[in-house]
Amino acid sequence: MFKPKWDDEELNWILENSKQIKTPFFLLNEDKLKDNVTFLKKKLGTRFAVCFSIKANPWYASVAAKYVDYLEVCSHGEWELCRRQGILANKITACGVYKSDMELKRLVESRPRRISIESILQLEQIAKHASTSGIKTNVLLRISSGNQFGMELDQAIEVLNHQDKFPFLQIRGIHYYSGTQKRQVEAIRNDIALLEEVENRVKGNFMEIEYGPGLGVPQFQNHTSEEYDLLLSELIKQLQVLSKKFWITLEFGRLLTADTGIYITEIVDQKTNNGKEYYIVDGGIHHLQYYGQIKGQLLPFIYTKEKNEITENKEFAICGSLCTTNDVLIRSVYLPTKKLGDRIVFLNTGAYCITEGISLFLSRDLPKIVMNKQHKLIIVRDSAASYPLNMK
Repeated sequence: MFKPKWDDEELNWILENSKQIKTPFFLLNEDKLKDNVTFLKKKLGTRFAVCFSIKANPWYASVAAKYVDYLEVCSHGEWELCRRQGILANKITACGVYKSDMELKRLVESRPRRISIESILQLEQIAKHASTSGIKTNVLLRISSGNQFGMELDQAIEVLNHQDKFPFLQIRGIHYYSGTQKRQVEAIRNDIALLEEVENRVKGNFMEIEYGPGLGVPQFQNHTSEEYDLLLSELIKQLQVLSKKFWITLEFGRLLTADTGIYITEIVDQKTNNGKEYYIVDGGIHHLQYYGQIKGQLLPFIYTKEKNEITENKEFAICGSLCTTNDVLIRSVYLPTKKLGDRIVFLNTGAYCITEGISLFLSRDLPKIVMNKQHKLIIVRDSAASYPLNMK
């Protein structure tokens, strides 16, 4: 499913047709997202629903809504982002470790598909608003995986076994997510074992499971697609028994979007310091974030259009434009000698990169967002100065 490398022909076309777009910018491909969803739904079959967590990439919310079964939002801002693009409330599951009392009241009145409950306090608050408004509200109980999210397993089971205490809540089932970038089959098996434990302790008292398996994607050149494909197959295999008893929604973010985006930045300076060669680019870590990357120690998939270049490869470090020694995109990579103005493409930036960067640091401009729609490059957000946000 996941393709860490884009075709050279496609990348050459993008570089050629984006010459007039000033770097740095992210480029997203809606068709790749659609293909990923289509492939995943075919692989899963009819027993599972697919939910897209828009925190992975909010720029895909409206197009993803056409192809996935549901969307997941984790803040009031994400809720507004979806609703203002015409996405129906009953297409959205509202999550988030903190929801204010006012937000819960508005959610009850808006009637989303499901509301994920993170604590006993949230449960009591939402029960109050549902009772006051007379609106039967569909909720899921989120079970903690050992961190600040969700409620303890025993608490959730107690609520499921005593649902009569909450007459205006329709407690549809449970919500579980235990982390991202999983690379081990054993992690999936441990998750399934917990879901089966809930089933055994709460016989017949819930109908749904929303599960975020957190399947990993190959981000760096020591990763292979095959090891992650194995995880997806193992996930489906492990869920077969539960899928015959429950309506299971699988929640994905990174898996659907990571390989749909690239980040393009330009070489603006070249230097040799203490015998080490550096390329300085006009982007940096304020935009570009890979999960697990620390000061460029891991090598992501990149493209520099070097196919027809005949110069000898040399070792370079690629650093960004921030005034901090942390702004290292790649600590060591062998490339042909480039020139000022040449562009470097960082692949697999479709998930989280756009929103996770420290965008306000040093008051650098926000990058453009470009959408590739059927071989047309459309700027959907122009670059914008961030300094007004850092001043009175």
